[in-house]
Amino acid sequence: MTTADVFLGGFSDVMEADKDVQEICLEVKPSVEEKTNQTYDVFVAMTYRIQVVAGANYIITVGHGDLCKP
Repeated sequence: MTTADVFLGGFSDVMEADKDVQEICLEVKPSVEEKTNQTYDVFVAMTYRIQVVAGANYIITVGHGDLCKP
């Protein structure tokens, strides 16, 4: 699915995360660790939804425990 497939202003269905979504997670990981005062050895994108407005907003479900290891 691409941003063109999403209804403008609405969220997409839940989709399985791919490598592009994982890259987004890795980009924000340092910020998440700073805000939560924790470090995460595992930080894996599991699923996501996308909303197209004046750009794209993502809601990403991230696994961060031993059960989420690829």
